[in-house]
Amino acid sequence: MAYTALTYGSLLAWISVMRSVESQFALGPPYNLSAAGVGLLNLAPFIGMLIATLIFLASGILLILMFSALSDLSHTSETKGAYPLFTAIHWIAVATSTRVGRLDTNT
Repeated sequence: MAYTALTYGSLLAWISVMRSVESQFALGPPYNLSAAGVGLLNLAPFIGMLIATLIFLASGILLILMFSALSDLSHTSETKGAYPLFTAIHWIAVATSTRVGRLDTNT
């Protein structure tokens, strides 16, 4: 729980820093954006956040269904602590494919 709070807090802090620096640089040369233009720069992250929220809601529902199916397979009414580990297996493939892709960029 502390890791989640620390990660969430640090991400919010960096987003705040990026937005304040962005507004200072975008108003001056060579960009010369108006206040409305600087505001529109925040439209894309807002839309991305909405899409991510929908994805996370759907994945949460799928996780609940998967945990209940796993508890039905083990013939118990409680979920075990190891069940979330099954949801992390696909990240091994993602991390491995990302690393392999970076090795191929030098050729």
